[in-house]
Amino acid sequence: RSFWARWLNIQADEAKLFLWVAGLYFLMASSNMILDNFVETTFLRRYGVENLPLVYMANSVVAFFSMGALMGLMIRYPSGRLLRDMMICFGVMMALLRIVVGLEISLVYPLLFLLRSQVQVLNAMVFWNLANDLFNTRQSKRIFPLVSAAGMLGGILASAGTPWLNRLLALDNFMLAYAVLAIAAAAVVWRISVLFPPLTLTERSTSRAKRERTSMVKEIKNVWPLMKTSTLVLIMVLITFLPNILIPIMNYIFNFTVSQSFGTEQGMLAFFGYFRAFLSTISFIILMFVGKIYNRWGLPVALMFHPANYVIAFLGLLLHFDLVVAMYARISTQVLRDTINNPAREVLMGLFPPKNRAVLKTFLRGTVVRIGIVLGSGATMLAEDVFHPRYLSIIGIVLGTAWLLSAIWLKKAYSRILLDLISQDMVDLKSLERSDMDDLFQDKKAQAQLLQACAASEGHACVWFAEVMRSQKVPDLDEQLLAMLPGKQEATAIELLDMISPQAAAQALPVFRQLAASGRPGLTAALARAAARMDQPEGQEFLRGLLEDHQPPLVKGRRAKFYYL
Repeated sequence: RSFWARWLNIQADEAKLFLWVAGLYFLMASSNMILDNFVETTFLRRYGVENLPLVYMANSVVAFFSMGALMGLMIRYPSGRLLRDMMICFGVMMALLRIVVGLEISLVYPLLFLLRSQVQVLNAMVFWNLANDLFNTRQSKRIFPLVSAAGMLGGILASAGTPWLNRLLALDNFMLAYAVLAIAAAAVVWRISVLFPPLTLTERSTSRAKRERTSMVKEIKNVWPLMKTSTLVLIMVLITFLPNILIPIMNYIFNFTVSQSFGTEQGMLAFFGYFRAFLSTISFIILMFVGKIYNRWGLPVALMFHPANYVIAFLGLLLHFDLVVAMYARISTQVLRDTINNPAREVLMGLFPPKNRAVLKTFLRGTVVRIGIVLGSGATMLAEDVFHPRYLSIIGIVLGTAWLLSAIWLKKAYSRILLDLISQDMVDLKSLERSDMDDLFQDKKAQAQLLQACAASEGHACVWFAEVMRSQKVPDLDEQLLAMLPGKQEATAIELLDMISPQAAAQALPVFRQLAASGRPGLTAALARAAARMDQPEGQEFLRGLLEDHQPPLVKGRRAKFYYL
């Protein structure tokens, strides 16, 4: 096997495209990190931390409209062309604003803060849209984590190299460095579009013509019927809404403590560079082991870690408001968000069929996220003149506790939610990867509910429940299935017999004899087939008994195959 297949699970014909896309994301992440360190340092030192709440509020309002505008552009234009033009536009804009910075116009710093936030969010949306055009669903499961790792590596190197870059270029010229990297990324996008045309313009126009821009009111109307019929939808609204209120609060507190701790631009810039490099490295390492967390505790428990840590972080800031605690709060919340919480939430989102999933994603990532950020930004702005930022931690503790209670609600209702969704055909389990299925049903209570559902159902539903339990290696499954067999319809019992393991001969053969007494030819043939897989002495004895009591040709053939082949 080649290096790509052996180490990265990439096929030979995918390697070239992967390298181009990973290189593109590396450039984008590097440029974003350089811009982050420059903008936050200059804003805090030259414009003042006391203006952050107002800028956060303005940023959330601007994002409200910019994301809507971008969705309209994404419907009209191919992702490659749109991303290329955006990178060029933002690069040129930063180069021009470098002139304004030299004129010492103070209002340029809040403008840069707003522009930085929009650039990163909008570029990321278009990039992943392009990646989805270039790779199909099967490929994306394997390749997207590697692309994300390339971006994380770019961020680590750019952030760790920030102090060196400052000595080489001077701080204000970081804007020119961003412009160069952005235009280089645009060139890579152009080259990708030439070498790997994702879709013809006709195909894209046809597919996008069916998509509509939806207003906030329409999004709520679309999702309201789902909220009324599904507890999971309501919980997902809560675990999306509450953290997005907390993000602006946490960001403000962190930046406030940094501003109070560093009196010079050089010191603050070096801190941001090394801090973000360390943060990205921690995330990179934990991503390699996050699967073990799901396997050990299950998905609902994994979703409790992030809100519980938010409560701990805000409590620490309330009791001891300094840079060390703020660093812990920022590192822990961002790492848990990126490595555990967001992937786990995506697995839950994957439960829904494509139609419902599209409605929910639009609502959660659009309306819910934007409202949450506006409220969080508003809280920081209103509290600015009322009390010290440390007391924003009280709001954080209250909201974090509400978020944690939502996750606990999910844990308690998890098994019932899954089975209700299955029974109402609101869940798309067949489209999930086996690893995602394992995450969903790792919970012991969910496995117990599966067993009850299997015992109470017939036909394909019963068999499907049994297959899921077998894949989960539910303890004593053979005994449980054998106990169900006498009460099942013939067609269901025949399929369940194929799931009895060969090692269960001692428990299985008495049940087999009981079923054989019914004299149904189809069931008797299935019993013979199951007995042929059992350990030799017990299987032979049972088949001899079948031969004496039943004479259908199919049974004789099964017996002959067992003895003579």
